[in-house]
Formats: sequence, C-alpha cells, structure tokens
Amino acid sequence: MKENITDIANRIGKLDDTEINELTEKLLNFHNISATIYRFGGIQLENDSEQTCKLVLRETGNRKLALIKEIKEMFGLGLKESKDIIDNAPCYLSENIKYDIALNIKTRLEDIGAEIEIL
Repeated sequence: MKENITDIANRIGKLDDTEINELTEKLLNFHNISATIYRFGGIQLENDSEQTCKLVLRETGNRKLALIKEIKEMFGLGLKESKDIIDNAPCYLSENIKYDIALNIKTRLEDIGAEIEIL
C-alpha cells in the first residue's frame, strides 16, 4: 500500500496548477466535502515555537472579487475555495500563524476593504 501512495504522490507532484485545481475539485466532489477553510479550521502557515495567533475574516466589504483574488494568491487556493471562504464569512482564515505574517495579511486584506481580526 505504501508504494501505491508514493507513486500517487509522485504523479501528483508532476501536475501543473490547472491539473491540481481540477484534481482537488474532483476529490472534493467525490467525497462530498465543502472546501471552506472555516470547516477545516484554518490553514496552518507556520507552526513553531514563536508566538502564533488566529486570523479571522469578519466582514468582506464591497470589493469581493478583489478579496477572492487576494485570498487565492495569499493562501495558494483555487478560485472556488477562495469564493467559499468569502461566502462563509465570518470565518477563520488561519490558525497557528505567526503574528507578523498575520499582521501583513490583515493589512493587505483591509486595504481591499475587508474587516480582519487577529486573535
């Protein structure tokens, strides 16, 4: 079984971004999973001995398309996953994230008009 997993991982590693997004969408549909970060409990960007915090999207503001694009870029998500986050606000964007990274993300998203809270 372990050899099968290694083979699958190697094959996935050779996919381009479009193919990875398509594969993700198929797996999410196959397992009937919603891809919202809220349901997964957040993305863990960093997890070490430094001070960490939680990043919460409270309000999306009026520029939702720009916010979707920015979240997609920042967290390396697909368009649908990014839209799902926006549609489910308020929600966690990330847990166990370094404070300085959270502050940077907060600033960038607030520039677009979102309301972000660091806990």
